[in-house]
Amino acid sequence: MNPEFEIGDTVTLTDYNTGTEIKVKRTGGVNHADIKPLDKNLFASVFGGASTWEKRACIITIGELRIAASVFGNPNNNGEYCLYFSGSTSDISGLPDAEHQAMLLKANGQ
Repeated sequence: MNPEFEIGDTVTLTDYNTGTEIKVKRTGGVNHADIKPLDKNLFASVFGGASTWEKRACIITIGELRIAASVFGNPNNNGEYCLYFSGSTSDISGLPDAEHQAMLLKANGQ
């Protein structure tokens, strides 16, 4: 996880494909970040307007720091979305997610 992104922090998530910038707030997560978008409609728009099982490459901007990440388009029971960084795993299984890892590489220009 990134210690620069603490619970309660608000950062900018930039969708890699569209360049859409969305403010998100970290609400929890141990092995990855759970986030809530401040503009749910804008967030949904990058996923075609609805919740989806799609994972998307994104960049998180914290001050001057830009970090490759991957975001999941389907919220959990609390309406939060999973945000993965390099080394992130599932909070349930503790295992890495291959699809998130592929999106991290894409966000990193690889």
